[in-house]
Amino acid sequence: MRKNLVLSILCGVILVGCSTQNKPKEKKAEQPEVTVFSLASADDKKEFSALKLDDTHLNMLNPKIAKEKHEEAMQSWTDIHVELNKFLQKEQFDWGTDAERIKIFNKIYFQKDGQVKYYVYGVYADVSPEKVSAFGELAKEFFTDQKISLTRDVDFAQCGKASLLNIKNQQL
Repeated sequence: MRKNLVLSILCGVILVGCSTQNKPKEKKAEQPEVTVFSLASADDKKEFSALKLDDTHLNMLNPKIAKEKHEEAMQSWTDIHVELNKFLQKEQFDWGTDAERIKIFNKIYFQKDGQVKYYVYGVYADVSPEKVSAFGELAKEFFTDQKISLTRDVDFAQCGKASLLNIKNQQL
C-alpha cells in the first residue's frame, strides 16, 4: 500500500512536471527600447531632427489636451525628474565637477500610456564629454522602466530645464 502511494505521488509529480514543460511560454509585453539623443553630439542632433517627432507628438501642456489637468501634468513632470535624480543618486553618479547642481535641458517623448520613447538632453555644466555620455546611458536605463504618471489619447512630449543634484556634494 505504501509503495503504491509513493509510486502514485511520483507519477503525479512527473506528469505535472511534463505538462508544464510543454506549455508554450507566455510572452511578456515587449517594452520598447528608449532612444536617447545628446544635444552635444552632431550625429545625434542630425538623427533626432530627421525624425520630426514634434509633428507626431502633441505638447503635454497643450491647452487642447491638458487644460483641465494642467496641475496633474506639471506634477507628473516634476515627479519624473525627482525620480531621475533619485536614480542617479542610487547609482552614485558623479558628474566629475564640484558644482552643487547640474542644469540640463531635456525633451521627453511619450507614448499614450506614459512610457518614454525618446529622451533628448543637453547638459549646461562644465562636465566632460564622457560624463555627458554616461548620463545618457543612465537616463536610458532609467526611462526604460519609468513611466510618467500621465496618459493621453495621443503620443505626447514635453521639454524643460531641470536641476539635478551632484552626488559629489551630497552627504550620503
